[in-house]
Amino acid sequence: FGGGCSVYCAAGYDLQGPSLELLCDGSPALAATDGFVSRKKGTISSVEVTCVGIACSAGVPMMLGVVHDCDGKVTGQTCTVQKDVGFAYVSGGATTFTCGADGAFSGTLPVVAPLQCPEPSFGAGVVHTCTGRTIDTTCWAYCGAGFTGNFKEYACLADGGDSAALSAVAGEVSCTASLRRLTSARRLSGDCDASETSAGLTSVGIAHDCLGKSQGEVCLAYCADGYNRIGDPTMFVCSGGAFQAQTVQGLPTCIANPCTFSPPSGIGVSHDCAGVATAGTCTAGCGAGYEHAASSGPQAFSCQANGEFSGTNPSCEALACDALDLTAEYRHDACAGKATGQTCLVDCANGWLLNGSASVLACSTSGAFTGNTPTCLPQTCST
Repeated sequence: FGGGCSVYCAAGYDLQGPSLELLCDGSPALAATDGFVSRKKGTISSVEVTCVGIACSAGVPMMLGVVHDCDGKVTGQTCTVQKDVGFAYVSGGATTFTCGADGAFSGTLPVVAPLQCPEPSFGAGVVHTCTGRTIDTTCWAYCGAGFTGNFKEYACLADGGDSAALSAVAGEVSCTASLRRLTSARRLSGDCDASETSAGLTSVGIAHDCLGKSQGEVCLAYCADGYNRIGDPTMFVCSGGAFQAQTVQGLPTCIANPCTFSPPSGIGVSHDCAGVATAGTCTAGCGAGYEHAASSGPQAFSCQANGEFSGTNPSCEALACDALDLTAEYRHDACAGKATGQTCLVDCANGWLLNGSASVLACSTSGAFTGNTPTCLPQTCST
């Protein structure tokens, strides 16, 4: 009896306004309400603290092929993660994520796969690189040996339903038989694979369909998946045992695209993956105020051609804050053992009166508590 206590917000919630200060009163009239009265008013008081959920920022589902409505969700709220247009469920269906009190979402990602475009049929004389193309990738169709016409780019696009189809980016390919056609014997008389490197076909970002071509056959060099193209693809012909470029401008310039899907994430995780592009690597570890959990350590991530990072998130544990060293008028036992990101309440010890409201302190990444202490006035003795 005579002791005071404070009512404030649990982990995952922000206190809006003052905390509630209660006093344990031994009056028989208060037995039905467990004896608690407002320390300020001296009357029976209900819990009047206003707590607002904190928005989750870690563990947001950013995997390629899924969409969600998790933005802005706060502690205790849920959201739905489901397949994006152009993707199909491998098994199961949409899943539910929950925003936890630690500021991270928890849940199981749905298993999805990109739709694949069917094998195209372009007609006589057309050679293509479109086999096995998946959603949002491109390919090329061009005229083979003995045919003339311009190469054309095609994109594998969703048709609005559960299938995909190839669509010409800028006009359909059209090939016309040449007046002079090479004989089969001549086409099979040479092999140019050994010149792949000297022809520049192994350059970073370059893809081609030249291997296996024989004397007189043509092939195309273009930018691989995960690279943005500047300039046109380059036609080559297998001639005299070497691949010969058919244009003077040379190979296209291929610029790696940055990855945006599935970056490292988690409570306490830090990384240097921002801006890392196709074939690039980066490292994820534990930031200030955190340490790697046992059997865990820094993890390597790599940027894949589909724009998604590949790697395993490190496991990080919050470090405990330094013990508070406050004078006798403060009660701060709630702060013992608090770790990075956690909060606690500091109010007045017995024999001291709170002037205003109790203070919420936060354990910062530096290992020190931040926030202001409350104002405590000495209580006047009546006897």
